[in-house]
Amino acid sequence: MAPRYIDAHHDLPSEAARLSALAGSNDGRILIAIAGVPGSGKTTVAHKLVDTINAHHDGMAALVPMDGFHFPKATLDAMKDPITAHRRRGAPFTFDAKAMLDLVEQIRSVPAHDVLCPGFDHAVGDPVAEKHKIPAHACVIVFEGLYLHTSATTALPDHIDPDLAAHDNHERVWTTIAAHMSELWWMDVPIATATTRLARRHVATGLASDLNAGLRRVKVNDGRNAQWVLAHRNASEVDVVVSNT
Repeated sequence: MAPRYIDAHHDLPSEAARLSALAGSNDGRILIAIAGVPGSGKTTVAHKLVDTINAHHDGMAALVPMDGFHFPKATLDAMKDPITAHRRRGAPFTFDAKAMLDLVEQIRSVPAHDVLCPGFDHAVGDPVAEKHKIPAHACVIVFEGLYLHTSATTALPDHIDPDLAAHDNHERVWTTIAAHMSELWWMDVPIATATTRLARRHVATGLASDLNAGLRRVKVNDGRNAQWVLAHRNASEVDVVVSNT
């Protein structure tokens, strides 16, 4: 089935209404995975979708960001090549994919109690346990992150990225996470647009001195992660394409 195309700036209210109605007629939970390359607007759209649903149905929706599953810096320190691990933080091997899968399966089972999940503290640069709460009555759960559309039907290519070739990137764990989702939402943004957004973000957060320095930083890590995301997804499995230019 062909995906539906929506606009991030205009269509989220109607999508929120659709999901609310679907949740009302569904016995289980609806799990949405919003993915895309770095800088595509995943986090912003995920927050807006959850907030819009909850504005009309308090507590119906909850958000689970993938950022909470970063390995702590102490874990990166203990890796075989800690310098590369820190430099490539955000690459697949720097996430605890198995812990995220465990949480997805727990949430999917609709336990009769609240579920706590980790978040990320940007001030200290590390995940924080039990930062977010998934209420027991929440029935639309929105996940957002880079690798949530990793496909089991994609012919996984040899890594052109030597940093990733040297690590277990947990492709099969990511594919299992994607398979548990009710809907896959893909953020459709030109690479050039996403790259510029990231470079500007790096300048704004003090990670780069100017736009050119920001662009160089993107090339070293974010751009290479984007290549992995694009190589390991299957566009035919996407349910909703979100234009966010």
